[in-house]
Amino acid sequence: MKKRNGFVFVETMVTVVILSTALLVIYSLFNNILIKEHRKAYFDDPIYVYRTNYLTLIFEEIIKDASTTSVNPGEYVNFSELLATYENGVRRVSKLRMFTCNNDIFNKNPEAKARCQQFFIDNQIYRIYISTYDLSYIDECAMNNGSGPECNYYNSLNKQARLYFKQLPYLRNGEGYYVIFEFYDNGKDGVCSSEKCMHQFGSVKYGGLTNTVNLNTIPQSQERTYLLTNQVRNGSFESNFTGFNNNGVTSNTQYNFIASDNYRFGTKSSYRTPGSITNQNYLSQPQSFKKDHIYYYFLYANTPSTTPQSLKFDIHLKTGTLVDTTITSADGWQKFAVMYESTETDDSNISINFGANTDNLYIDGVGMVDLTQAFGAGNEPTLQWCNENIEYFDTATFITK
Repeated sequence: MKKRNGFVFVETMVTVVILSTALLVIYSLFNNILIKEHRKAYFDDPIYVYRTNYLTLIFEEIIKDASTTSVNPGEYVNFSELLATYENGVRRVSKLRMFTCNNDIFNKNPEAKARCQQFFIDNQIYRIYISTYDLSYIDECAMNNGSGPECNYYNSLNKQARLYFKQLPYLRNGEGYYVIFEFYDNGKDGVCSSEKCMHQFGSVKYGGLTNTVNLNTIPQSQERTYLLTNQVRNGSFESNFTGFNNNGVTSNTQYNFIASDNYRFGTKSSYRTPGSITNQNYLSQPQSFKKDHIYYYFLYANTPSTTPQSLKFDIHLKTGTLVDTTITSADGWQKFAVMYESTETDDSNISINFGANTDNLYIDGVGMVDLTQAFGAGNEPTLQWCNENIEYFDTATFITK
């Protein structure tokens, strides 16, 4: 009996071991499948890749604003230059940086910092990372062998971010760099700022290889999708005159804003006050132009006056007045637009002259799109097509053609 009971016990133990091993194998396989599905759902989901492409353009404009101050007018810091860190006032080149709105670049310009903070909140951005395309530093940092500033950043990343970095393709000594967005929503329009739930990740590749998604080559039936950028900042005057210069303002000439029913976009418009003096009441904004590029420059205007009101706008001191017209109250809100082809690469200003008459004139929805950059040289649409298909938009938008 003892031998038989012993055999039963051994048999039971063997069975338990086999079943336990089988269950562990099944669990391991299921867990791997689950991890892969998590990666598919949260890493470079097509919607988030599009979103990252779009938001990268906005972030680049914020960086441009942040690096442009009264002390350094027109200074521009691009993404690759942001890989430099500053420790005790000493510039050190890093292979990785993480960005929030508390980074040193934003300390120069409080308005740009406030804009950055709102940008992070509105788009549920947890962090933005900029990394060289050569990610070989990850192995060194993971083994605690790295001593560069990038290891300080990498080792402080949360587990999800480190996992995302490890699955990115790269070539040792490869050129270019990544701009990576980490979003803190859970993929179902829910906010999830804690690390206990999965964050969303998307990246854009600059230099070297092509971007993760080339937005200008994605077919949609027989159409193509293009990414348009509005080079005019604050074109609907939601931030009052931020970004614009009030040229020629005298003590008797005031600039005001209206937040009433008389606006075309958003909640505000710019309007010229009664008693304006000729050539002393106009708006301008610095812009950069590229040689042989064609630009679509447009705005919307309205007046309550039955007396014709003068409206002019142009590229300052470049080609004379591009648009010179008059409008009355019978016209309502009208769109005025022009094509401009730059003959050189330089910086200039767009100018909006409110004219010299005495009645109010409202301006809203100012925009300028580099058609050559968006559609490609020789493929720029006509003025009529632009007037019919391009409405005012803030920062960037997609369009099919």
